[in-house]
Amino acid sequence: FFSCIFAQVSMSAEAPRDRKMEIFDICAVNLIPCDNSSKIASTVGKLLHKSPSSDPYVIFAIGGERVQTKEIKNTLNPKWEEHLTLKVPHNAKDMIVSVFDRDRFTSDDQMGVYQFKIPQANQSGTVDAPLTTIRGQKHATGNIKFTYNLVGVPDDGSMA
Repeated sequence: FFSCIFAQVSMSAEAPRDRKMEIFDICAVNLIPCDNSSKIASTVGKLLHKSPSSDPYVIFAIGGERVQTKEIKNTLNPKWEEHLTLKVPHNAKDMIVSVFDRDRFTSDDQMGVYQFKIPQANQSGTVDAPLTTIRGQKHATGNIKFTYNLVGVPDDGSMA
């Protein structure tokens, strides 16, 4: 009797597997300037004048998993020469892409967000999407662009 139950259970559908998403060719265009047009140089105590800019970086997050690009200084049109890999849990539906401006002495400014719908099938694609506003900010500008490759995880569970 028990062997019949075991046979029925073992023949059932395979449990859903986690996948991984490779993210590369990451860039943003026409970001909003978050740094002041003039700053006080703390070492010499005088004003430094420079054009409005930001020090952007991007966080890609799926559930509790997240990866982050490096910061690129003084630009509104950054291009990250990075290849990131993110674990995609089998039940994940969205990836949140957040662009931030790095600040040295205050909390980082969130410049905008994009909600990416994770495809059900393994596939590759390119995203070029507008950033949306976030609470407390008057407007968001700019686009986020990246290429992704969504693939299954090998049987051993490695991300390689």
